[in-house]
Amino acid sequence: VLFPQPSPTDPNDPLRWPPWKKHVAFVSVCAFTFMTNFAIGGLAPAFYVLSTEFDKTMGEVSHLLLYPILVLGVFNFFWVPIANYVGKRPVFVVGSALLCCCCVWGAVARSFTSLLWSNIISAFAGSLTETLGAAMVNVRFWI
Repeated sequence: VLFPQPSPTDPNDPLRWPPWKKHVAFVSVCAFTFMTNFAIGGLAPAFYVLSTEFDKTMGEVSHLLLYPILVLGVFNFFWVPIANYVGKRPVFVVGSALLCCCCVWGAVARSFTSLLWSNIISAFAGSLTETLGAAMVNVRFWI
């Protein structure tokens, strides 16, 4: 017996999707998860360059990794009730858009504070992958 059971009448039921559509959704979730982790940890090799560019100590520059990782771990619980109320797909779309905007913001940041906040908010947007990513995959495939 399969759980959950696919709906016999609903063509939009993810369990009844064709395999190519399931795989596209799976790749989307994987790409978003990768981008989140890359956006947060991607600045670590550039700490020395950033410390000289913004005239900060290495301890201060390490905040570019410290606070986003804290936000990534704490705020993943924020997204679950919202996804249960609104739905996983709208939350995923909003989180993806916010992450994309924050990545652009971080790329054009002219100050250390701006770069730090772009990383913190991108970690907030990306924290939904830690909880909703597995749930989205589970809904589409029988695991």
